[in-house]
Amino acid sequence: MSRTVVVIARSNPAEAMRVAAGVTIMGHTVRLLAITPLPANESLERNLSLAGVIPEFPDAAGLASAIAGADHVLSL
Repeated sequence: MSRTVVVIARSNPAEAMRVAAGVTIMGHTVRLLAITPLPANESLERNLSLAGVIPEFPDAAGLASAIAGADHVLSL
């Protein structure tokens, strides 16, 4: 059973990037939703890329929709 995990980059975007890259589980979807700017960090960006996580920058409606459709939500 595939699950969707949403990680929201809010007050600690660097940690949200680390968590999103680290919680990838085979067969599950991990989404990183940034509501604040993400830091320019080559190592974190590479880890996200290797994990197949593409940062998203949703508006309020997109954020609400992503949260409503998620099985798990982490806000960092």
